[in-house]
Amino acid sequence: MSLNLEDIINQVKAVEENKIQKEKGGYKGDPRILKFKKNCTYVLRLLPYIKDVNNTFITYKEVGFKSSVDGTYVYGGRSPQDAGIKDDLFKKTQWDLYSKAKERGDEVEQKASYKLLPQRKQVVNSYLISVDGDDPDAKEKIGEVVAVPYPAQVDREGVPISDIYKKIHSAIFGDMSKKIGAKALDLSEKGRSLIIKVTEKAGYNNYSETAFDDAEDLGLSPSQIKEILNKAHDLSEFIPEVKSQDEIQKILDKHWFGTSATPDDELEEEVELVSPKRKINLTTKLEDDEIPMGKSKSDDLDDLDDLLSED
Repeated sequence: MSLNLEDIINQVKAVEENKIQKEKGGYKGDPRILKFKKNCTYVLRLLPYIKDVNNTFITYKEVGFKSSVDGTYVYGGRSPQDAGIKDDLFKKTQWDLYSKAKERGDEVEQKASYKLLPQRKQVVNSYLISVDGDDPDAKEKIGEVVAVPYPAQVDREGVPISDIYKKIHSAIFGDMSKKIGAKALDLSEKGRSLIIKVTEKAGYNNYSETAFDDAEDLGLSPSQIKEILNKAHDLSEFIPEVKSQDEIQKILDKHWFGTSATPDDELEEEVELVSPKRKINLTTKLEDDEIPMGKSKSDDLDDLDDLLSED
């Protein structure tokens, strides 16, 4: 039996490239997802998921941070805790780093540990009306139903703090609900489109100029509206997968601690933690009985919401 090594190499390469792509940013390659680019403006109409209205909005938490080794964005997948998995290496590591930094009185490293906390996201179906700016990929999706993910951070009282999420929540459920309400999900002439203008702030996408437009007739017939609504995606398909314990450990070793674990590594070892400010030596010991996992409110985390809102 002869082996076509060329085909085997190509298959292996495709698998490896897919792994790298997922590690860097999750579902970037899915054509159903609308990705925002700086200096572009997107006009869209939010859609209800008529097959299951309870899933019109899907909310989840994921982990991602900039590598302390090479500065690239590292994608950690869905938060294990968010998926109901008790043994969460991201959470254990974050709390261990935070606790030891607090003992040393090192506020810089306390804040650095927050980057391992899960980030709340939401996704909704939308009908893309127009795109203004240099985004040829998005322009190809005009007139189609797309899944739109966006940051959905909340403060300790559950009040939205992420820009797009604030505008949507206020329009449908909050202060603006009497004025907008169901119109935000209406494809008829009574409906109101969401305008997302993407600017730049400190190198990140900024969505502070997001707003709902006045009522606008899109010129859609009842049959066209029905067809569009039936094309809405099952948003549960866009919830990221939880990475295995081994995958998470490798991510932490490689991109947070700047070291690579070996089968002979002890649970307690001296590692070098590379921070944006400086390097320190830190002894990590991740034992369940030494980490108070129930801590949820503390004056020490007053600036956490601001840090996590820097999308």
